[in-house]
Amino acid sequence: MCTKKSYILENSSEQQQTERQIYCDPCLFGNVKTEATRFCKTCLDPEPLCEVCAQLHTRQKATKNHTMCEDIRQFPNLQDALNERYNRLIGHISPLTRK
Repeated sequence: MCTKKSYILENSSEQQQTERQIYCDPCLFGNVKTEATRFCKTCLDPEPLCEVCAQLHTRQKATKNHTMCEDIRQFPNLQDALNERYNRLIGHISPLTRK
């Protein structure tokens, strides 16, 4: 079953009530709240990234040719589209039967 990741964590007191702050996923793994500013458009399972993590992402051999989106506001729409595509794919695959 597909579980939707939630990177939108809380309202920022400096932002309007309707806006939500999105945090960098790798930084959160280190228990650090850093505002995400971009995400990778090339990765199959993109995650929100801060400027430092985005820079590191494009410096590694495996991901050095990846393309970053610098508009983090597009990230939730991308996640919805990926989840929808994943659910459609799973719906077309019949479960394997055991003998």
